[in-house]
Amino acid sequence: MKEIESMKIYYYGDQCPWNSWARGEAKKAADYLRLSIEEFDITHLSPPVGLFFPFSILLKGITIAGPVPAQRLIKILKTGKPSEYFEPYSPNPKGSCDSIRLYSGETIVDACRICTNGDNFGIAEKGAWLERFGGKDHLCAGAVAYSGGRPVAFCEAIPSLESPYAIPAEDSMAFINCIYNAIIEPLDYRVGLLDFFLGRLRTLGYSKVGVLSGLRAPFPNGPESFFLEMGFTRTRRIPGTILMNSGIDEIVFLSREL
Repeated sequence: MKEIESMKIYYYGDQCPWNSWARGEAKKAADYLRLSIEEFDITHLSPPVGLFFPFSILLKGITIAGPVPAQRLIKILKTGKPSEYFEPYSPNPKGSCDSIRLYSGETIVDACRICTNGDNFGIAEKGAWLERFGGKDHLCAGAVAYSGGRPVAFCEAIPSLESPYAIPAEDSMAFINCIYNAIIEPLDYRVGLLDFFLGRLRTLGYSKVGVLSGLRAPFPNGPESFFLEMGFTRTRRIPGTILMNSGIDEIVFLSREL
């Protein structure tokens, strides 16, 4: 703990509705431990290290990704090492959605609520982040799946060359920022949604799509087995391990032709 004097936070603007919450939790942990804190928006920044998440905390020998509560951050920093605990992930049976709608003012709100497990934070921030694309699908495409009138899953993609992450970007490749199923749903609706979405990307002129996935966990996206079943091929395994709220995992980059 004595070796750690500052906490560096890297975040991709408000691409993820969790980012403001995660920054707040990191600040609470830093204040409690009397650490200085540095924040970097990687939207228009070339990070000094390879990053693969909309929110990352870099410490000495530890990369923490995604939203993590302050109390868990404090425990990690006090012990100087992350727990080896990993929350097992069991995929739900596949479900069929009734309809799929492209991003709009209404469906973006639904996508945010899926992402935040039904909470309402981050919606205005996400809407402001999307405004930079001017509603142009080829710059940021998104879709939300519905079943019984409920929003159950969503998917979002940008040109891979616009991604701030250390990925093998190509001019004709779209990059999936996120594809998530509502955590409260007993069925997994992502298969039908992704089938639709890949067709949408093809219509927008892309010939290839890439995605970052957890090896075992559904964050960021995934797990890998989901994408392998959808015709993706692993093209890169990211060196090292990442600590997330669900535990330690590894990250892979996958892609497929459209």
